[in-house]
Amino acid sequence: MLDLAKYESGTYKMKMELFPLDVVIKQICEKLQPEIESKQLHLHTEIVPIKVVANQLHIEQVLVNFLTNAIRYTPDGETIMISISEEQDMAIVCIENKGAHIQEEHLEKIWDRFYRGESSRHRSTGGTGLGLAISKKILELHDVPYGVFNTEDGVMFYFHLPK
Repeated sequence: MLDLAKYESGTYKMKMELFPLDVVIKQICEKLQPEIESKQLHLHTEIVPIKVVANQLHIEQVLVNFLTNAIRYTPDGETIMISISEEQDMAIVCIENKGAHIQEEHLEKIWDRFYRGESSRHRSTGGTGLGLAISKKILELHDVPYGVFNTEDGVMFYFHLPK
């Protein structure tokens, strides 16, 4: 909550640095490997070596939030795909999980604080409802495109970062 309030204050400035995005993604995947294995998920990566200009610590937070959500909402035994592609002067990060789609009316609301798309509202089946709100603010402070959409087989979250 404090982080979110700080980001929303309008006075917080991100300190940008050059760092290897591919290395950061690999480290996060290793860190979350026990959760991935506990659900017998298949993690596929298409990651190219690339350096980006961003706040590394905050981008790590976004990646952990997106990947943790993918793990939480992917049915056991299914697949999560993480990719980095390049488009002109931008790196595009995509995290797609197979399984249930997000209902169209929920796609924009999932970025709101405390919003949880699953109806039970129990912590045991979901998070606090802050992860995506924090991720949204971090990406807005980076002034980069981001979003979510349903794919044929699941859901894809994405964001861009300058190379």
